[in-house]
Amino acid sequence: MNNFGFVILSPDHNIGRIKSTVTSILSKTPDIPIICVVQENVLEKDFVEMQEICPTFKAGNTITSLLNKGLDKGHDSWNIFIVEGSYVLQHIPKKMLKFATSESDVLFPIIIERDRFGHWTNLHNEFDQCSINGLTIHRKTYKKVGEFSDNPLEISKLFWALDAKNQGCCFKAVLGARIN
Repeated sequence: MNNFGFVILSPDHNIGRIKSTVTSILSKTPDIPIICVVQENVLEKDFVEMQEICPTFKAGNTITSLLNKGLDKGHDSWNIFIVEGSYVLQHIPKKMLKFATSESDVLFPIIIERDRFGHWTNLHNEFDQCSINGLTIHRKTYKKVGEFSDNPLEISKLFWALDAKNQGCCFKAVLGARIN
């Protein structure tokens, strides 16, 4: 199953966290393509070191610019977004792509917040409030819908979702695919 790739978003340019995330991915799925996207203000020496870990690309200085560059340079099929420092479990790609029935699907994990007693306090199951950790988008869908705007992330996701809905996209919240 090599119809997907990972896009590591690195807003903090933390080489150690990038290595950690790449290691967590490669230990389970060694043949999966991985790229990293960093902000344009990354130090050149850090950028060179990051490129030794995996192909790395510079974007603007917003999270949405990282998303856009990741979809421009990422896998030709499905792209799973991961924030640097996150640990990717082996079942995540299979779990996310299990629900993909069309290239027009946009998949994202449901996030359940709990209090100290383990009781649910908040449920995030809408695209505009979901985490970008685990967000899965097909490149053809991105090309059809267009870029995320440079507004704050939640607003940009809301605008993008409206455009995507107008293009016939289906948004699917996936339970049990949370990435920490």
